[in-house]
Amino acid sequence: MALPADFLARLALIIPENKFTECVATFAHDSDVVFWINNLLAEPDKVLQELQADEFFCKPIDLFPNAYVLPAQEKQRLVASRLYESGEIYIQNLASMLPVKILDLQPGENILDLTAAPGSKTIQMAAQMQNQGRIVAVEKVKKRFFHLLANLKSHGVTNVKTMLADGTLIWRKFTGQFDKILLDAPCSSEARFKVSNPKTYQFWSLKKITEMQRKQKQLLFSAISCLKPGGTLVYSTCSFAPEENELVIDRVLKKFGDRLSVIDLPDMISGQQSGLTAWKKKKLNPDLKKTIRVLPNKQMHGFYICKLKLNS
Repeated sequence: MALPADFLARLALIIPENKFTECVATFAHDSDVVFWINNLLAEPDKVLQELQADEFFCKPIDLFPNAYVLPAQEKQRLVASRLYESGEIYIQNLASMLPVKILDLQPGENILDLTAAPGSKTIQMAAQMQNQGRIVAVEKVKKRFFHLLANLKSHGVTNVKTMLADGTLIWRKFTGQFDKILLDAPCSSEARFKVSNPKTYQFWSLKKITEMQRKQKQLLFSAISCLKPGGTLVYSTCSFAPEENELVIDRVLKKFGDRLSVIDLPDMISGQQSGLTAWKKKKLNPDLKKTIRVLPNKQMHGFYICKLKLNS
């Protein structure tokens, strides 16, 4: 099997020409295993000693304290370890960890995590906040909601209020209440395509992208409406599609006008490119160059990230 030809043709318009071949190659191999030590349940020094005793030779990741990487072939052994079973370590793709880092949470803040299941970023946020402050985690799908509950409990999270609710309507209850918001939006998941697993891309289509864009716009409007004046929001997807990324942000910038600003994101990782300011001859807000598209590599899936501020 091969990835859809239309997908690859579109990708060639998004990814720089000198990066295209390398990017496409990542869909054919497994990523390295990235994990972080869960400070809610464990002491990092003791975890590292146990990993070394079990002959896991991990390399630290400079960008994230207490985060480490192992070769892809070690994943099965790591998942079978006591540390993983106990929740003392958490496996998470490196790109998936970036939105929470960019949100820059502090203990004591009031946070909204919209479309939160299965809870990877929720747990990461709680750990960063040391279980202080409050996180409201919203999930609409019942099966995913209960998976979220189990995940939070097994990883020692105590500062999260969970809600089984439609994120597009949550603004009616929480207008103007949150210091910071994460919207890791449901998307077409293009960055998770694997050549060896046709199920990852068999439902991909331009129609699917359009359907996801509609949901994303509704969720983002709801999220912005829940921000306090001066509050910040991080919007992210694991899709390459501009329709799910830059065009969604372009639409809310038009809708909210001067009330909303795009915050410039610094260079953090190799494989980071600025957001597009035009797509298929359509000019977009020039501030979209402040957003980032993460190109996939051995440690990361592709990702799109934008940070917004609601002006006072």
